[in-house]
Amino acid sequence: MRALTAPLVVAGAALLLAAPAAHAQGTLSTQGFGYPPGQISTRSQGAGAATAEIDPVSPLNPASLVNWGTSAVFFQASPEYRTIDIGGESQKSSTQRYPLAIGALRVGPATYLSLSTSTYLDRTWGTTTETLIDIGGATVMSTTALASQGAINDVRLAAAHAVRDWLRVGLGAHAIVGRNRLSIVNTFGDSSAFTPIVDTSTIAYGGGAFSAGAEARVGEHWSVAASTRFGGKISTRLNDSTTLSRANMPTRFGVGVGYLGLRGSVLAVRAAHESWSNLSSLGQPGFTAHDGWDLSAGADVAGPRFGRNVVQLRAGVRRRTLPFEAAGSDVDENSFSLGAGTMFANGRVVGDIAVIRSSRTAADIDAHERAWTLSFGLAIQP
Repeated sequence: MRALTAPLVVAGAALLLAAPAAHAQGTLSTQGFGYPPGQISTRSQGAGAATAEIDPVSPLNPASLVNWGTSAVFFQASPEYRTIDIGGESQKSSTQRYPLAIGALRVGPATYLSLSTSTYLDRTWGTTTETLIDIGGATVMSTTALASQGAINDVRLAAAHAVRDWLRVGLGAHAIVGRNRLSIVNTFGDSSAFTPIVDTSTIAYGGGAFSAGAEARVGEHWSVAASTRFGGKISTRLNDSTTLSRANMPTRFGVGVGYLGLRGSVLAVRAAHESWSNLSSLGQPGFTAHDGWDLSAGADVAGPRFGRNVVQLRAGVRRRTLPFEAAGSDVDENSFSLGAGTMFANGRVVGDIAVIRSSRTAADIDAHERAWTLSFGLAIQP
């Protein structure tokens, strides 16, 4: 049995740096180094992510921190429930995500500091396969369970300042950190004769980046915002010791335009591009990541009153290309969302909820993934 252990250890390290096929993971969305939740707050998710460049809770544009208006903390939970159809067969799975936590501190009349942590790439999946193998002349059923847990996270320290009533600017420094823990459990049909094999490997990630952004109020009713994240290296280490690979962090830029002419409301469109291909060298030779566009449109409008507070109603649509291939095919994601939010406790607590319906397809393979994501956000203002 010891002869089988070494190949499993090697396979474990390889799987952590490769992009397993869709039929192996049972999902289209968590290929490669994982699924990008987008670093979008519940509030902005309800509007299809269209307001992300002007949303102070979404840690994308550091200039938007001025829009907090006060000191606050925010926490978000976003469970996802998905179904994938492959070759006429359906599989269901779910994952619990806590993709965003952020705190903002007002340090002057027009200056804000913020510390946030958000999920950059989530790589949580599991799969089980069964095969007949020969061990010492005996044919037995071998069941191999592979599982990956962990994520790459973006920890951002940012500052923003309102230079004029109509102009805000911001800068951010990012630490890219995280772990993926892969476990391989191999069991055999005759458990009394063959001892199960259990092996685990951990890949640690470390890197850095910088971001900058601005938001300008144009005329009486328009807001135009833009941001970029650039620079920095990222590396992988096996079991906190051996460096496996290095790459450049993807460069991202985004632009958003919002119409503010309706009281308490915003109508917005957004476009963002991320150079995910920079991560290709982080995987094994032949591993491919693709640059992708993220396009969205949505609305966040003042609705009915809940007691003395107005309920914000949100809706939006979004289309983007995910960074990692499934069985050699690009994965496209289309989604629509609905959301709502209001204040409690005399305006000191803000609760948001969003429901996102996503459809993910890969053109050259017979696979289709559908997902429901429920996003809950809670902001507390002292």
